[in-house]
Amino acid sequence: MLAVGGHDHAAAAVGAGAAGEGDVLDSCGTAEAILRATAPLDPDTVRRAVADGFTVGRHALPGRYVLQGAFWSGEQLQAVIEAFGEDSPEFAAELEKAGA
Repeated sequence: MLAVGGHDHAAAAVGAGAAGEGDVLDSCGTAEAILRATAPLDPDTVRRAVADGFTVGRHALPGRYVLQGAFWSGEQLQAVIEAFGEDSPEFAAELEKAGA
C-alpha cells in the first residue's frame, strides 16, 4: 500500500491558509519552523538557500515549493518544563520572557 502525504509543517501551512506565493508561516511544535511558500525554484537559488541553512523541498500543494528554517524552541521549552515543572516560578518566568 502506498500513501502520499505532506510534511507536518507544510500541511499545517495549507490548513492555515498560508500556502500562497510569498506566504510565511511560523509553525511551532518540538521544532519551530518558519516556512515560505514559493513557485518552483531554479537550482542556483536552491543551492544558495541550502548553503544559508534553509531546507528546500516540495510543498504539500502541487506545483509549490517551500523554504524552511528551523529552530529547536519547543525542545528547549520542554527542557525547562522537565527541569523545573509546569507549576514552578522558573517555568512561568521563561514563558513571560518568551512573550507567551
